[in-house]
Amino acid sequence: YTESTRFILACNYLSKIIDPIQSRTALFRYYPLKKEDVVSRLEYICKQEKAECEEKGIETIYDVTSGDMRKAINVLQAASSYGKVDSETVFKVLGLAQPREVREMVRLALAGKFVDSREKLRSLLVTYGLSGEDVVKQIHREMLSNELQIPEELRVLIMDYLGETEYRIIEGADDEIQVSALLARMAVFGNKYIGVK
Repeated sequence: YTESTRFILACNYLSKIIDPIQSRTALFRYYPLKKEDVVSRLEYICKQEKAECEEKGIETIYDVTSGDMRKAINVLQAASSYGKVDSETVFKVLGLAQPREVREMVRLALAGKFVDSREKLRSLLVTYGLSGEDVVKQIHREMLSNELQIPEELRVLIMDYLGETEYRIIEGADDEIQVSALLARMAVFGNKYIGVK
């Protein structure tokens, strides 16, 4: 059947395809679409479908889908089933915590309030059913957003620890313990770099 059969594998993460399969394929990389392209297409879809969409909701869809049009359209469709498409609805549909809640958890840790930040973590894990990997990705997004006013050197350290934490979680370590350890490190380094007691 090799003369008449072809397979096309579409994936977001090449590293999740095992090497024996990768070695027998031709790779075509499609880069994330630009924000204006995704936003304009989603606005067009909203108009055609007569869906009520807020500009901030559309931008949130882009932010959480990182230029993946297929995923963006799926999120838009799911969010529109709740009525108005706004940021809150998008996060609810995706089962993600509101950025302000993640930011609050990080601020508590950086202020040296480890126990409070850990309670916030537990709340996020239970309320939203987040995995440790989801929490790490949301903290990463907050680190990139510049909403947190912290020294660059501290931001770099946290990014490094985020990578370590995600790796350990992927390797099978307990989610809550790993993210708690990350928050503990943030508390220690927050005191050192920001001087919060």
